Amino acid sequence: MCVYEDMLANVKLEYLDYVELFLDFVAPFLNLYFLVLLRKTIFHLNLRILLGNFALGLCFLTIFRIPLLLDTFFEFLKDLPNIETFLHIVHNSFVILIVDGAILLTVERVFATVYADKYEHVVYTHVTVFSSCVLWIFNFGIAFMSQMRMNQSFVVGNLVIYGEGAMKTPVDLIILLVLNIVSVLIFFILLFTSSYNRRQYRVSSADQQLTQRYQLSENIRTGRQLSRLMIANVIISSYIFVSLYFLSLNENRNFWTTFVTGFYEFVCSLACVLFPLILIWTHPKLKMTFLSHFSRKKKIDAMRTINDLPLIVKQNAQQQKQLYFDELKKSWK
Repeated sequence: MCVYEDMLANVKLEYLDYVELFLDFVAPFLNLYFLVLLRKTIFHLNLRILLGNFALGLCFLTIFRIPLLLDTFFEFLKDLPNIETFLHIVHNSFVILIVDGAILLTVERVFATVYADKYEHVVYTHVTVFSSCVLWIFNFGIAFMSQMRMNQSFVVGNLVIYGEGAMKTPVDLIILLVLNIVSVLIFFILLFTSSYNRRQYRVSSADQQLTQRYQLSENIRTGRQLSRLMIANVIISSYIFVSLYFLSLNENRNFWTTFVTGFYEFVCSLACVLFPLILIWTHPKLKMTFLSHFSRKKKIDAMRTINDLPLIVKQNAQQQKQLYFDELKKSWK
């Protein structure tokens, strides 16, 4: 068994596994539902690919976690160490996606801001797909490195002991620390780009094309939506790093360190449910679609635009885009 599992077994709260198991079963369906919603032309294609990559990773995180969690009850993987190790590596690679998955989203938003005058017609799907695949491979490498290091250790009491010849340098944790720092930086970058887009939108539009005004309005709305996701992402990513540090390196264990690490897997599963809900709830059209599918209310309160005006939603994507242009024409000064 992975040493992380040995340590977590000593610090987990009672019945927390059952709540986590429930979240693990809910998360794949919720993320797949979000993927279905992404078929609508509500984001730029590049952003839809990256959001789909993020949601798919969250889906796989919980799918690979389910057999590992069930093994804590039934121990059916005890005689299958290679399969158990593989499941741990894949699961941990998608946990790392929580930490660095938002980086690609922010990079895409930066390009959308810099090239606002023509980004609406710019589609580089091959670059977006390639970068997503590279990120998955990179995360798998970190997870593999972490698993190999932990396989060379064993638990004595509350301490993690490394044997002779073990890889004691926590390169994986160093990389995770760097990724956490980067995630904080990109959060501020996203805030800056959102502020920049709002300033550009408010300036005189005499020298701006209508497509640029449209892209700026999309950047403002998307930036506002992603900022909420980034806040949750930074908090959860920081918690993941702190927990892994306490579980694998810290020798001064006390009540608080064991209490914090006891929620590690639960928080990862919770993130897989929380992130798609944030993305759905903060987007007017997605929220309206979600409520129409799951709410019993016949009347749904009117959504608001970036200018805090009632949002008119068209079912057809082309009609929705035309509506944006019509409204922008009215605001042309």
